[in-house]
Amino acid sequence: MINVPPNETFSPAQTGLEKWYKAVGKRDLKALDAILAEECIFLSPVLYTPQNGKMLTYVYLVAAMQVLGRGNFRYTHETLSGNRAVLEFECQLEDTYLNGVDIIDFDATGKITSFKVMIRPMKALHFLKDQMMIALNQAK
Repeated sequence: MINVPPNETFSPAQTGLEKWYKAVGKRDLKALDAILAEECIFLSPVLYTPQNGKMLTYVYLVAAMQVLGRGNFRYTHETLSGNRAVLEFECQLEDTYLNGVDIIDFDATGKITSFKVMIRPMKALHFLKDQMMIALNQAK
């Protein structure tokens, strides 16, 4: 929990990020659904076009939680500025190490309006793409 002096208020990113960490940490799908804005956009490191809307964002994030949850996923750094959080992460999945960044924008109430993912190295991106396709096809 973040300690805040009595008269200090949370920025949209701080408010939303606290909810994001709780949802991901507990794999709480109801909490995940609750923090996504209706007009949310998901930007994949693989897909050319943005995935528009809460439902598509939710589906991609749930699949990512399932796939990355099989490894030792952890956030290693965070940077907050106004309504944006940049979270660096790493994960070992089978014999593949991946490193990436989540760039999350929040509205004034702390709901996620945009979620962009970047992954490196290329081997990890290809491996994750294949694993995500399996998870997404199972969700249908």
